[in-house]
Amino acid sequence: MPESADSGTSVTQGSEQIHGLGGSWECVESPGGEVNAGTSQGPHEDDDIPACLSETNDFRPPEPDEREKDVYGIIYATRKAHDRWLILATEAICFGDDPKAAQAYRDWARAYKLLPKLERQVLIHDIETSSVEVQERLSQNVVLLLLHLDDHHSENTQIHLKSDREGLIARLVHSLRIPSPPKRPKDDEVQTTSLVRALLEMSSGRVDRQQHEFSEESTTDKNAELFASVFEITASKEFGNADVQEMIALISKSPLFSQSRISIQDLDDRTMQIRHSLLLGFEEEHLVLARFSFGQVEDFRCYLSHTYTAIESLRGLQNNQLVLLTWTTTLFRRQTDAANRQLSILQEWANSEEGESLYNDLARSAQGSQTVEQLVLIMVAMLGYSRLVPDNLDHFELPLRGSYLVDLDTHFRSHALGNRMRVMKHMVFAMIRVLSTFGNTYEELVAFLIAATDREPPLLHTLAGLSDQYLSLRIGSADHETAFHLVMTEVSCLLSETNIERLRSDEGHKILATHIRQLVWRLQFLEVK
Repeated sequence: MPESADSGTSVTQGSEQIHGLGGSWECVESPGGEVNAGTSQGPHEDDDIPACLSETNDFRPPEPDEREKDVYGIIYATRKAHDRWLILATEAICFGDDPKAAQAYRDWARAYKLLPKLERQVLIHDIETSSVEVQERLSQNVVLLLLHLDDHHSENTQIHLKSDREGLIARLVHSLRIPSPPKRPKDDEVQTTSLVRALLEMSSGRVDRQQHEFSEESTTDKNAELFASVFEITASKEFGNADVQEMIALISKSPLFSQSRISIQDLDDRTMQIRHSLLLGFEEEHLVLARFSFGQVEDFRCYLSHTYTAIESLRGLQNNQLVLLTWTTTLFRRQTDAANRQLSILQEWANSEEGESLYNDLARSAQGSQTVEQLVLIMVAMLGYSRLVPDNLDHFELPLRGSYLVDLDTHFRSHALGNRMRVMKHMVFAMIRVLSTFGNTYEELVAFLIAATDREPPLLHTLAGLSDQYLSLRIGSADHETAFHLVMTEVSCLLSETNIERLRSDEGHKILATHIRQLVWRLQFLEVK
């Protein structure tokens, strides 16, 4: 199959697909889309035509002749004339060797609000005229896609599983020819064309970069719904969560796979390729991102990449969720509608059983011996989570058990005090103070901590030094219990309190408060003396 001069030579995958190549659209002012029935399908006056198209009048959609108007009426006659023109435009784009002519047809189609229809016809033409090998691989990828999206036992999925190449391609083309429902947003039609184009290109079909118009506002869930609508199934599952063994068993009975044996590794590889090419998920990040638009996901990926570049030792799939939680400070600072929508999604997830489970895992991990970098990330992630799920006493300006170190210990022992965010905020700023004493050794970590916190540090508490001493021991690889015990041993000696566990108890804050008042009184007395 010859490839048009305005197309590329390879399939663009991943985030590069999102932006696409727009051609010379800057000369066309009106957006693409269909017009409502009963209106003209083109500009009312030549003055509505962008000046840059005047040099390409030979490619302009024709007006119907008078005989057709008399027979069919102006509206239907115009449609018939435009349908004939769309056939010429499709052939010029798919088979022509003149890229300027192909672009001119597309420019005029946009001016006449025929571009979505033209692009859909170009896509259908490429599917129907692809080689047997391309159609075979396309059909296989369709089956794999459907098994990832829908219940394996649904009627339509079973029909597709039993179809051969000719039957499945015919069913796909038929579905693409059906006009979009009037209530469906026109952007959905463009997005669907781009997604099916990606499926064709992934199957080694003709590449057409003009159809890489992926919407940055679309989400993975939305893309799954659009694919499901094409194949008349229900996107009832998260992409990539299908039972691999069951899929292989079903595939082995499909006529499309009768000549090829597919292994678990083959299935994993093709699943990953489908996920990237069709923008159906992010296997390296948390599934909550499926509800973000691709523009928002790219925003987070930039933050993720910057974090791992600055602190290389943190790089790893196991830390992606933690970095996502640290990103919340950036979103809170923006105070935009888009940022608020993202925060709303994250807050709903954080309040779920899964989100709460993640926080509990973080609290347990924070108590073990960690590298400095990992400890910092865990602390900032816990702060980020606490911002998403604030406690009822976070506004209280003082620790609830005498010191923020004892409050932290209480949280770690699963005793909710109601000031989780306040505690984590003080501990993060304590970490900034401690790391800053090492000169430039932890420069990137300090920058990361500052970026993930409020601009203004909280007021220092009288016993803030306990937190600093505790974190100095944690930096030296001590676990929480060891560091806490060493610090509180010194405190107990100063207070003549031999039972450290009393300082951890409910009455511990009273003991600390009493001794703090006595200490302040003594200092004031010495100043008077």
